[in-house]
Amino acid sequence: MPLRGVFYFSRLYESYVKTRNLNIYSSAVLPLPTPRYIVFYNGPTTQPDRYELRLSDSFTAKDEIPCLECIATVININTGHNQELMENCRKLYEYSYFVGKIRDFLNKGLPIDSAVNATIRDCINNDILAKFLTKHQAEVSEMILSEYDEALHISSEKQLSKTEGKAEAVLDLLADVDKIPNNLSRRIMSEQNPDTLRSWLKYAAKAASISDFILKTGIIL
Repeated sequence: MPLRGVFYFSRLYESYVKTRNLNIYSSAVLPLPTPRYIVFYNGPTTQPDRYELRLSDSFTAKDEIPCLECIATVININTGHNQELMENCRKLYEYSYFVGKIRDFLNKGLPIDSAVNATIRDCINNDILAKFLTKHQAEVSEMILSEYDEALHISSEKQLSKTEGKAEAVLDLLADVDKIPNNLSRRIMSEQNPDTLRSWLKYAAKAASISDFILKTGIIL
């Protein structure tokens, strides 16, 4: 997400400069809008209400100070999270409800097409996106079905469960050493590279302290 943000902001700023005829070769400081990058999360894995993803987490040279950074603030909109936000933004709540219902029906064993249709009926009956779904039911169903690749979904879920298991194992080992800072815990849980997690497991098993683990792994918080 941070890398996608870099590409997105680059296009936005390029358009901003062009439409205002700003001279990027000028010695004067150009006035630019301050960016803020918000990502709404409604995936299946357990995540905190709010956390950050940093572009620098992907950099290979962990001991260097990067000249470029992009920070994505991730807000969990799954059911039970960020209740105040949901109460103040009805559409966001309804979208969260819609996605959650599809997931519920899939977990009950319904095939994707039946899960989508059952969700649409449930939402209309409970006044969730009712007007939109009543008018665009066919389009919504077609869009979700065309984008949903069940085989890919199952494969990615299996891979994700493997990396999550390793991340949790790292945290379990570190918990025996000392209290784990929240930012370190989030960084470990966000790692998707199995090879990296395997190496962290080895360091965690031998770590004399949390600081020792951070130093040896080169994790930048």
